[in-house]
Amino acid sequence: MPADVIVIGGGVIGSSIAYHLLDEGFPGRVIVVERDPTYARASSNLAMGGIRQQFSSALNIQLAQFSIAFYATFDRRFGLRGAAAAAFRQRGYLFLVDASNRDRFNARFERQRSLGARLSRLSTADMARRIPGLVLDDIEFGILGPDDGYANPKAVLHGFRHAAQSAGAEFVAAEVTALRRDGHRVHGVVLNGDETIDGAIVVNAAGPYAARIATMADLDLPVRPVRQHLFRAYLQAHTPERHPMIVDPSGVDGRQEDPVAAGDRERSIVACARLVERRRG
Repeated sequence: MPADVIVIGGGVIGSSIAYHLLDEGFPGRVIVVERDPTYARASSNLAMGGIRQQFSSALNIQLAQFSIAFYATFDRRFGLRGAAAAAFRQRGYLFLVDASNRDRFNARFERQRSLGARLSRLSTADMARRIPGLVLDDIEFGILGPDDGYANPKAVLHGFRHAAQSAGAEFVAAEVTALRRDGHRVHGVVLNGDETIDGAIVVNAAGPYAARIATMADLDLPVRPVRQHLFRAYLQAHTPERHPMIVDPSGVDGRQEDPVAAGDRERSIVACARLVERRRG
C-alpha cells in the first residue's frame, strides 16, 4: 500500500496536515493512520479548546496568528452549524501573573507585541471590574489577548477530519508498531505488527505519544504526556457576563461553556494539568 505522505495520528494536527496538503493542491496520496477512530480518549477530543497567540517562541506565536484567522471562519469554511459548530468565541485569553512568573511574562509580552500580537496589560483593578468575584490577592497584573478565545474541540476535530477525507485523504484505523527504515531514512510504517505502508514522507503527529514514535527512529523527542483533569460544573443561575479564558499561575484554567440548545443549563469548565497545591476562590 504505497503512499506519498503518511501521517501518524489522525487528531486535529494530523487531520489538519492532511487537509491543508490536499486543499493547497498536493497531487500525491495521503494516508492518515489513527489507532482509535472513535477518539474516545484522544487529547484532541478531550481538550479544553483554547486558541491563543500567547506563547514564548516566535514560531508558535506566528503559527497561532494564522490559526486565529483560520478559526474565525472555521464553521463557514466547513459548513458546521448548530450543535456541530466549532463556535470560536473570541472572548480573549487572560493570564494572571504573580511574583513567581512576573519576569517570564514581561519578556513574553514584549516578544509577542513585537510580532504583531494584539495584547493589553491589565491592572488588578481592571480585572476586578471586568470579572466580578475574581480573587486577585496575590496577583500583580494580567495579560489579555482579546483576539484569542476558545472553540468546541469535538467539532474542530470532526471538521478537520471530514474536510481531510473530502479532499482525498485516506484514514486507516491501526496502530503504528514500527517504522520502516533504511539507515537514518524513514520510508514507511508497520501497522499492528505485520501490515506495511511505504511512503516518501512520514509525519509524526501522534501528540502525547509522539516521543514513542520517535524512539522507533532512535530519536529522543522531548514530549512527555501530562494528565489533565477537566471538570464541568453546572451553574445555578444564568450569568449574562461573558468572560475570557482565565489561566491562573497555579496551572488551573477555566472558561464558560455556552448553552447550545434552548433549555440547556450553563456550565463552567475548569482544568488542571498538574497537582495544585493552593486554591483560588
